[in-house]
Amino acid sequence: QAKRVAVAPRDHSTRRTGSPTHARAARDGSMAALEAEAAKLLAALDAGTTSVDDVLGRLYGQAASPDVQIPKAAPGSTMAVAPEYAMGPSSDPVVQETINYVGPKDHFPQLDKKYDLVVIGAGVAGLLSVITAKALGKRALLIERHYMGGDCLNVGCVPSKCLVAAAKALNSCRKAASLGVVGADSVTIDFQRVMKRMRDVRGGIAPHDGVARYGRDFCEAVCIGEAAFVSETEVVITARDGSGRKQTVAFDRCMVATGASAAVPPAPSLLETPHLTNGNFFNLEELPPTLGLIGAGPIGLEMAQS
Repeated sequence: QAKRVAVAPRDHSTRRTGSPTHARAARDGSMAALEAEAAKLLAALDAGTTSVDDVLGRLYGQAASPDVQIPKAAPGSTMAVAPEYAMGPSSDPVVQETINYVGPKDHFPQLDKKYDLVVIGAGVAGLLSVITAKALGKRALLIERHYMGGDCLNVGCVPSKCLVAAAKALNSCRKAASLGVVGADSVTIDFQRVMKRMRDVRGGIAPHDGVARYGRDFCEAVCIGEAAFVSETEVVITARDGSGRKQTVAFDRCMVATGASAAVPPAPSLLETPHLTNGNFFNLEELPPTLGLIGAGPIGLEMAQS
């Protein structure tokens, strides 16, 4: 004979603390509190009432971190923007092959009069935009004035990770001396070979981000040229090969995915002093004896660690 079990009615007047809704509300509240705390900390750093040492701790043991003050730009002034550098060294055939894949200046095909989507800039955002458009059945035109793949392939993620890998391997070898590995503490680096490997790795990826593949698989057309708006629904594209050729195309939607370039801060005499940015750092063939970095973004941090 089955036993009867009394089941208490569920009280819907109160929200269960373990429910997804309650957890989401708690998470949103925590995020708001964190954002408020971060804003307060940034304001204190900007006002000078706290320092990086106070936030991160001493970076050099017991000694205080170097006090580097970069003056802010005067109101109304503009930052100098680093130029676009040619990929180098030009003597490396892998570099020339890479450029042929991602930035052939003479690639200026005859275009249609109108596209569903025009994307200006073939970095990560631009490439993903035309892939998405293709999946949605839209006709897209991709325009790039320099190198397809953007910072990630050419002067950011891929090159920097190659240097990080070499630096990590070197550091591991040097630490091996404590494990009894003889000669580990005298291991050195061949910077030219490090950079050669970086260019080879980048060159191996270039076909996947290149003009031919995207023109075949994801776009109606890829054009190497400089785009400028002539109306709310049209852009004019100028070839980059010096021929002066121009074409005007219309669009239903336009995606501006031109990315960003390194800004040169208004530090005294910096503009007049030879310096590198991520745009030409990866063209180096000799390791600088010393290196100071301005900017603690992903590339700056990776280069400083390497």
